[in-house]
Amino acid sequence: NYRTMVSNANDGETTILWYSTRNPNTTYGGGAVGTSSRENDRAMDLFSGKLDRSRYSSYDYVDRTVVYGSGGTGGYRVTSNGKVVAQGGAPFLGDVDHLTLNKPIVGIEADRDGYGYYLVAADGGVFAFGAAFYGSAGGISLNEPIVDLATDPDGAGYWLVAADGGVFAYSAAFHGSMGGQSLADPIVAMSSRANVSGYWLLGLDGAVFAFNAPYHGRVTAGANNQYRPSVDITNTPSDGYWIMSAFGRFSSFGG
Repeated sequence: NYRTMVSNANDGETTILWYSTRNPNTTYGGGAVGTSSRENDRAMDLFSGKLDRSRYSSYDYVDRTVVYGSGGTGGYRVTSNGKVVAQGGAPFLGDVDHLTLNKPIVGIEADRDGYGYYLVAADGGVFAFGAAFYGSAGGISLNEPIVDLATDPDGAGYWLVAADGGVFAYSAAFHGSMGGQSLADPIVAMSSRANVSGYWLLGLDGAVFAFNAPYHGRVTAGANNQYRPSVDITNTPSDGYWIMSAFGRFSSFGG
């Protein structure tokens, strides 16, 4: 998994950080992409539980992913209207900013070969560029919007997760979900394991739900509550995970 984590820089601008699970000692800085007020607005949305990314400007970057190709390490950023920006050695393979989307784009994820990527929208629509398309939840009546996509490390396929914890599997094994269960707060992110089929779901309150994956613990409130709300989760090579808060605080579980 090549998940994105977003952190506030000390200079008052929002900086994207890439955490590479293939090289756990390397964090790639992505530069400033917005103002701190934008990220503060997002944090307030997360606190209130709205999770309405459609309120952001179409030029707001909502996710980023790292890829590995013949040109070296690179990455992609995506906006809520589906504009993809390629960086480093990553080739631009297409985007959807020329389309009229029913719902905003909420994530981007590199495929397992590192040569393509997927965009996922809040209505479950999946757009594949340089990667195999296995299906989407677009057109399905969802109880809650889709919030993330994760690729299956055990071959092809991917999963989508909705804010209510429902998981949709496409050419990937279904290991379970929180759909229909009582949640204290909505699900905000998903990460697959590094090398084995399985995944973790992350709740806004820092709760972690493991499916065919080891459970190493969850986030609890830290000093000044800077460790919550939780906004993203990424795997580590040692089969653990990192969780990041809306304020840029990282918590490590299982290495």
